[in-house]
This record gives sequence, structure tokens and C-alpha cells, in this order.
Amino acid sequence: MISRWFPLAACLLAGLLSSTVAASADPAVCPTGTQASKIFASGNLACAIAPSATDPAIADRVSGQTGYGYHAVAFPAKLEDLKGVLVFLLASNSRPYNPISGKYMIANILDEGASAGLLVLQLAYANSTSIGSLCGEDPDCYGPARREVVYGEAVSPVVAVDYPNSLINRLERLVAYLKVNLPPEVRLPEAIGGETIDWSKLLLGGHSQGGGHVGLLAQAFGVANVCYLSSIVDAVIDGDGYASASWITTPFVTPVSAMRAVVHQIDTQAPKILTNFATLGLSASAGTTASDNGYLTLTNKPMGSSHGATVKDPQYAAERHWACYQPAG
Repeated sequence: MISRWFPLAACLLAGLLSSTVAASADPAVCPTGTQASKIFASGNLACAIAPSATDPAIADRVSGQTGYGYHAVAFPAKLEDLKGVLVFLLASNSRPYNPISGKYMIANILDEGASAGLLVLQLAYANSTSIGSLCGEDPDCYGPARREVVYGEAVSPVVAVDYPNSLINRLERLVAYLKVNLPPEVRLPEAIGGETIDWSKLLLGGHSQGGGHVGLLAQAFGVANVCYLSSIVDAVIDGDGYASASWITTPFVTPVSAMRAVVHQIDTQAPKILTNFATLGLSASAGTTASDNGYLTLTNKPMGSSHGATVKDPQYAAERHWACYQPAG
């Protein structure tokens, strides 16, 4: 009996193993309705999605050369490597994907994050003007201005962002779009796979203005990790130094132990940024091989702008990996 059934059992087992391997090796694919796509040398995949495709009330802002643009989403080359979600917000005037030039503006974040096993969501949002230029030396202006951009609440006289165009709605509509338009074999990570976003599983990151916005989100939601690249910049002149904007002095739900940051020492905004690190309770980290939180100060010569180097200079990839692509601690 054993000899009679062994070939059949072996055949069934081989078929099961074969199908399991095939399923686990499924390559990443873009959702239907994707406007453009890019395969990196690593095999990771980037997809550009028009915000208006996720919600017709959302503005794409395709005219002009700065700000808004299309969302950019990146997947690891193999779906089996997908294990987490990073929401990353770009700086003032940046576009995740520029439909005019046909380029991903900060493509390295997409590729690096995907190589770390993350689904990377770069949101296009109302970022055509820097918050600093709007608020200047008024410490009470920064918080309401950011709240209106993030939540769409009519609380600031210096910006005008309604709820459909808020960061929160843009994020929620993009997540809903992915759930409907990705093939069924794509199992979204726990952070966004349920009925609502599980903020406790989410990684947040941002550069310059984007770092301030993720800070505001981390103030309201307890998240797995927050990374600040050349941010938070919101500070005003105070005697011979600077004082943090009022909103930064309010307690954060996300603990400081879940925050990491990178700043370049010759960045002209560094004194303001370091002031805010002190207000948040961030201390200097032991380095990229350490499991601590805190901030790293870059000292070697950047390739281009010191303010932009933290987000796109290839020589600082290890610092970005430490700060942005894994939970702190």
C-alpha cells in the first residue's frame, strides 16, 4: 500500500511546493491606472499615480514646474519581500513624479526603501510654498499652517487647503486605490492592509517641509518610526539663537525613542533644526551601526546642496537606511 501511494503523494507534494515557490516569487506589478512606471537596476518597481485617479476632488496640479505632481509608489522586486510601509513626504516645490518631465524627483528613496522590503508611498501634496516663507518670525503661525495642509482644516490665514486636498485624504484615497487596483496576489502590509490605516505599524519620513508634516502626524498618532531629513526647520530668532515654533513644544504621541534624524553641519538651516532636536529631546546618535535613536550630523563634503544632500546624495545612503527604513530602537 505504501509503495503504491508513495509516487502519488510525492507528485502531489512536488506540485504543492512548486506552486508555493511560484506564488512567493511573484514579481511586483503596478496597479491598473498607473500613469508611468520605472524598473530600477535592483529590480524594484516604481509607479506614478495621478491623485485625481484616487479621488476626483483632488488636484493633480500638472501645470507649472513646481509642487504637487503625481504620487509615486515603489515595490520590492519580489512581492515576498514586502514587509512594511513607509510614507515619505518631499520638500517644498518637489514632485514625487513630474508628469511634465516624466521623471521621479527623489527616485533613490523609492529604490532604497523598496530594497529594505518596504512599500514606499511618496505623496504629492500642496507644497508649492515653504512654510517658513509663509510664517517668518511668527512662532504661532507654523502649527496652524501645517494643520491645514495635513488635515484640511480651515485654521490658517496663510494657506488654503480643503479636506479633499489634505495630506490625510490623499493618503487614505491612495491606499484605497491600491486595494482596488492591485492584483489579488499582492498582500498589502499590516499597516495599510486592514479597513483603516494602522498607524502603529507605519514608518513616516520627510525631507525639509515634508519632515515638518510627518512631525505633525507623529504628534497625533503613535507610529513605528519617524525620520527627519534636514528637518524640522520651524524656528524663530530668539536673542542670539533660535526658539522652536509653538507647535513643536506640544507633547507628541509618538515617543522620542521612535524618532531618528539626519542633518548636515553646513546646512544654513542646521541651527534651527538642531534647536528643534533639543526641544523634541533628540540627542546625538552613536552612528549608523547603533540601535539607538537620535540624530546624525553629516560632516563630509556633500555632492551639491547640503540641505538636499540628506535625501538624495548617494554617499549618505547608510544614514538614510538607519534613519528611515527600519523602526528605531
